[in-house]
Amino acid sequence: EPDADPQADPRTHRRPDRAGPPGLVVHGTKDRFVPFAQSVLLVEALRAAGRQVAAVQVRGGGHGGPSVWTPQVLNIVDDFLRQHLS
Repeated sequence: EPDADPQADPRTHRRPDRAGPPGLVVHGTKDRFVPFAQSVLLVEALRAAGRQVAAVQVRGGGHGGPSVWTPQVLNIVDDFLRQHLS
């Protein structure tokens, strides 16, 4: 959004001078507070900066809660953490 505060945009805080840790972005397609397109932009920006990022689109998921944190998504998060923290 053109009028949005740049400090509220996570892309503003990426550090192109270092790769940073791998990331996992989980976003519901029915989020009423943060447009899904924001996650797409974030993932693209992080990848362009050399970051390893996985993205999970939760069809019909809202802004958190049970509609997003389904057993399937929790398994993805568990796998991601096991892969990157072991």
